[in-house]
Amino acid sequence: MTPSKTAHKKTILRAKAVRKNQIVTLLTDFGTIDGYVGAMIGSILHYAPNILPISISHEVPSFDVEHAAYIGKTAWSYFPKGTIHIAVVDPGVGTLRRPLAINKQGNIYIGPDNGIFTSVLRGKRSVRVIDFKRLGFSEPSATFHGRDVFAPVAGLLAAGKISFHSLGVVLSDPILLPVWRVEITKDKIECYVIHVDRFGNAILGIEDKVANEFRKNHGLVAVLPSGEIIQRSRSYGDVSSGKALLLTGSSGHLEIAICEGSAAATLGLLRGTKIILRRVKGNC
Repeated sequence: MTPSKTAHKKTILRAKAVRKNQIVTLLTDFGTIDGYVGAMIGSILHYAPNILPISISHEVPSFDVEHAAYIGKTAWSYFPKGTIHIAVVDPGVGTLRRPLAINKQGNIYIGPDNGIFTSVLRGKRSVRVIDFKRLGFSEPSATFHGRDVFAPVAGLLAAGKISFHSLGVVLSDPILLPVWRVEITKDKIECYVIHVDRFGNAILGIEDKVANEFRKNHGLVAVLPSGEIIQRSRSYGDVSSGKALLLTGSSGHLEIAICEGSAAATLGLLRGTKIILRRVKGNC
């Protein structure tokens, strides 16, 4: 018997829905020596066996939520629309901290409410508290919500077995990381170092597009806590070896670097260091 046109159309729509949510990414501090990552992947595949799990990183320093927030920000936007992202760096697991899910521009983010999704929470988005009892889950382990809550929710969503709106109540006050604050006045921008990469580059919590709106065709310099002024350049090689510069990094954030050196070590820049940006004459 040939299926009806209506049934065929429904099959196509279901297939498209599955393809749309075919990727689930993982970002954790679990490392790869133990079986924690494998357990999470198995939990996802239990509910959605055709899903493709992709690891962004499992080498985030233990309990370092701020590090994970930056790593996620640099990677998540490159995945296709409909991707589900799980991020688990969760020193508060088993406490009253809330498990949350975020829907932003058709992408879903799942993990603890501890600031790990600060970059995603900027702008228009929908946030819900995951209610595992409402979803019919058994009581999760007090030490492994990655396996027992976040992974199953991702699998169920990816398989189309539950909807985002069914996860729980709306959350209006998710946690944001303080170091990502940016204060812009008429004369200056106050921001902070949010990440130091393996080269010692100090990445600031302000994107180039925001800084460009502030400088309005003027030059821009960074003023360090010591009073030292760092001039802006286009690339690392535009200055001589050992010289400091302010530039736009590959993440779209401004950063302070030293050509063939470490800005963190040489200039004493740490995560949380306050940096002042000022306009100057010229167009650097």
